[in-house]
Amino acid sequence: MSKFVINAILNNKKESLSFQAADSGSATMQAIGIIMDKAYEDKQGAWGMGHISLLDSKGNVLHEMESKGD
Repeated sequence: MSKFVINAILNNKKESLSFQAADSGSATMQAIGIIMDKAYEDKQGAWGMGHISLLDSKGNVLHEMESKGD
């Protein structure tokens, strides 16, 4: 298992969440669920409107989604 991090940034405020996954494909699928749940909870917040990035254990960006609110 490897560590992955999801960052959500909106208006210079950063929220992060780390989790474990077997590989980058599994991490991507887990991240989608996590982001969707968090965005549903706060549609106008960082997870719903912000810049989202998924990083691997070395800090490499695997996926990004541009901000809808900056």
